[in-house]
Amino acid sequence: MIKNKVQVSVVDTILKLSHIESSVEYPLFSYLRSMKNIMQHIVPRKQPQRKVQSSSEVSVHTFSAKERDTETGYSYFGSRYYNSDLSIWLSVDPQASKYPSLSPYVYCANNPIKLVDPNGEEVYPVGEDEYMMILNTLPEKDRAYVQLDKNGFIDKDLINSHQSESSNYNGLLAMVNDNVTYDVILADTEFPYMDQEGVLKSQPATYQGVWQYSIYDKEGSTTNQLSTGEGGNLGVTLFPGRDCPANSPDNNVKIYVNKQLSPAGRAESFSHEGFGHALLYCLNGHNAVNAGHIFGSMGSDLNTKLKSMIISAKKETIKNMHQ
Repeated sequence: MIKNKVQVSVVDTILKLSHIESSVEYPLFSYLRSMKNIMQHIVPRKQPQRKVQSSSEVSVHTFSAKERDTETGYSYFGSRYYNSDLSIWLSVDPQASKYPSLSPYVYCANNPIKLVDPNGEEVYPVGEDEYMMILNTLPEKDRAYVQLDKNGFIDKDLINSHQSESSNYNGLLAMVNDNVTYDVILADTEFPYMDQEGVLKSQPATYQGVWQYSIYDKEGSTTNQLSTGEGGNLGVTLFPGRDCPANSPDNNVKIYVNKQLSPAGRAESFSHEGFGHALLYCLNGHNAVNAGHIFGSMGSDLNTKLKSMIISAKKETIKNMHQ
């Protein structure tokens, strides 16, 4: 009898919406039955099985230029199989330790528009805009010696084969010869970073354009203004580790420049970030703290070495852009 009463009490329970001022009551069994009817209409039934096309119908080589296994429907990259329907790898990235902020299953750091992965192990930059931005900081006579190798990195042998009096060229040479990878990225929405607690965050890549009250640093004599008069969050350089409030999300140095800038603005911003912060990090034994701005109580930059490097690089870039 007790068991039957419990069962009946469940069926006859009244669902009360106590948070509504006017007391409205609904029989629970009616509510559940209604929900069941709704779910029957919106929950999909068994998915239709994919038809595997033979090689005689379509090419087995996919958008990624890798051969697709006609039996499984997966693409083979040499190190891993890739599921193009889900846009994920089917096994862990062999280089996962280099990218702690990313899932070891995501393809191209979830950014296949700008990045490629030739074998399932490494991620290589392929942006022509980033390459042109770097070239614009250099004297025209030196640019022929700065080319990309087949993997998208600056050709180390070629850049070392040439001697130049340009400080920007020699700064780039130092970073190319360093044992740390420097990722140069044009970002149009945000600059991702890792905080000191290991949490992945981002800061917006704001762009104010040129307006009537813009300050034009025509000579490149300041660290925070552009000769173009453009304003906003112009760029940021992030270093590996947790020494700074904002750090690189992986083991590479990240040199972010605001993509919304004009070609001249990009080149000057890269001079600040690349030939200022990143180069000082390269030359000082990878000390992230000493490669950053140190502002005093009156707002002046106490890191005189960094300030000098930025202004020198900007002045040369402005000169090189007007060749």
